[in-house]
Amino acid sequence: MDTIYYYEKVRLTEDEASFIALHFVNGQNLDSTLDMKANSENAVILDILNIIKFHFNIEIEEDSINYSRFVTHVRYFLQRIHGQVRYDSEDDNQLFVQVKTKYAETYQCILKIDAYFMSKMNVSMTSEEQLYFILHINRLTMRENQIRSDHGL
Repeated sequence: MDTIYYYEKVRLTEDEASFIALHFVNGQNLDSTLDMKANSENAVILDILNIIKFHFNIEIEEDSINYSRFVTHVRYFLQRIHGQVRYDSEDDNQLFVQVKTKYAETYQCILKIDAYFMSKMNVSMTSEEQLYFILHINRLTMRENQIRSDHGL
């Protein structure tokens, strides 16, 4: 209270000082809650990337546009899960069947990721969510494989 008086020439009552102190404490709690949420999301993203790396036996270039797109997709997916907003359109079922058949290896990776979500968050991906994950992972892995072959790896 002396510091406020020194700089502002205002004397605060005990109640006013307590009220201001509570704002500081609440602000710190909010920051730590946001940090914990971000850390939790980052941990899930890293786990998913590790599943992909091990499944396809590749390294993923983290400064590529495909990596950024994939991470953004996963972040939005996690936000939808936490907000309990899920997408599953019956119209896309035929497309899902075609894509999972065409990219069977990527679909096998999706099943591992889905098992991870089930064990970690008790959530299973809908077929529409799996479809988008297949497309993103396929793009990510195809580009990484192309980079490897271009460099003779």
